[in-house]
Amino acid sequence: MRTLILATALTAQIGFAWAQTATPRLQDADIEAHGGHLSIVRLPIDINGKTVYRDITLDLKVDANGNVSIATDVKQPNPAAPNQVAPTSISPMIVSKPSLPAVAQNFHAGTYRAMDGAVYHVAGHGTPMFGGGLPEWQIAALGSGNHVLDGATWYDGPIDQNPLRRRLRNAGITSQALAWGTSDGGGGVGYDSGSLLGVTAVGSTLTIYSFHKGCCSDTDQAAHAFSLELISPD
Repeated sequence: MRTLILATALTAQIGFAWAQTATPRLQDADIEAHGGHLSIVRLPIDINGKTVYRDITLDLKVDANGNVSIATDVKQPNPAAPNQVAPTSISPMIVSKPSLPAVAQNFHAGTYRAMDGAVYHVAGHGTPMFGGGLPEWQIAALGSGNHVLDGATWYDGPIDQNPLRRRLRNAGITSQALAWGTSDGGGGVGYDSGSLLGVTAVGSTLTIYSFHKGCCSDTDQAAHAFSLELISPD
């Protein structure tokens, strides 16, 4: 039922005969729901070989028998000017707008060295992979030794499109200055598996901040940080 409702709503809003020229990919969007309100963030729509992204919001209503439909906006004629207003019309209450473009950091793929001599490799996907369409970057430890991080993944782009945005919101984090992700574990304090990370790049220097406080809790202030220098670009 939800798929049918979404398909009907999106057909009206996209304005294309999607069976022929446009195809929405709901499975690749980030869908949030609360009560009868649905929010679809960065819905990819393939149109004649190109992909555009839309943010969609809509409300559902349920009748006394439990039947679900899209809430509608009913416009009545104006009695004071009956000849100047269109007759009664009913339309779905759906808001559709272009998604914000990803605001990319200046990340570089390649081999990095930390101040303690530990070596890492950073790889990124220039095209959206996961995270609601945001480019994904990963770091992995190379060689032996005590690495601060064994690995980590972060998403580059607007915080409201990050797959961790609920967690960030709960921690009181609103900064757009960092790309946000999580640790895969490591030997550094504050970089345990699942720890919340903020990542930034300035020139050839990559800095990874931990927003992990105590056991299993996040903080809106960076608790730890370490920097790496690019020594061999990919």
